Amino acid sequence: MKCQIEATIIKCGGEPVHWYRFSDKALSEQDCLKMLSIRDENQFNRPRKDEIKIRLEQFCCRKVKR
Repeated sequence: MKCQIEATIIKCGGEPVHWYRFSDKALSEQDCLKMLSIRDENQFNRPRKDEIKIRLEQFCCRKVKR
């Protein structure tokens, strides 16, 4: 069985976006936040501490037959 994950992504300065994804395993809201956070890199390919801050609303993870 697969899991369908749905949420509304809220990013500072942007419009809310409805997002969904299918996964082989259930993911928590924290797992999805980690996956969706984009890490900015400087010119020397070292990760910066600044990540794009997002939050999820109406998070739902449910099993679906597929």
